[in-house]
Amino acid sequence: METLGLIIAVLLGFAFVAMFGSGFVESLRSRNWTRVRGRITAAGVSERTCTDRPSSFFPAVCYEYPFEGRLLSGERIGFFDIGARHPNVAKKVLARYPVGAEVDVYVDPLRPTRSVLTPGVSWAGLFAAACGLGLAVLVVILLAGG
Repeated sequence: METLGLIIAVLLGFAFVAMFGSGFVESLRSRNWTRVRGRITAAGVSERTCTDRPSSFFPAVCYEYPFEGRLLSGERIGFFDIGARHPNVAKKVLARYPVGAEVDVYVDPLRPTRSVLTPGVSWAGLFAAACGLGLAVLVVILLAGG
C-alpha cells in the first residue's frame, strides 16, 4: 500500500509540474518583458460550466498593442486564471480594464505575439508552486522512509 501512495504522489507531482511549471517559469520571465502602451478592445465575464460542479466565472479581455511596427492583440490578463463562483468577482477585475482604456502591456521580445497585462508571479502561481513543492517533499519523505 505504501508503494501505491508513493506512485500516486509521484504522479501528482509530475501533473503539477506539467500543468503549472511552464506557466510559473514564464510568469517569472515576464517581469523582464518589454512594456508598451495598449488599448482594451473588449471586456466581459466568461462562464465555464461543467456537468458535475457549479459554473466558474473568469474576467476576459482583448487588447491591442503596437510592437516593432506591427499592431498585435492579446487576451491574457495574468498567467494563472482563477475562476470564481459568482460573476461579481470577475467584474471587479474587469473594472480595471474598461473598453477603450489605455493599459500597460508586457510583451515577450522573443515572441511578440505573447503578452500579458499583469506580469510576474501571482498568488495563484505561488500556490501552485507550493503544492508542487509539497508533493515533491512528500515523495522524498516517502522514499527516505521506505
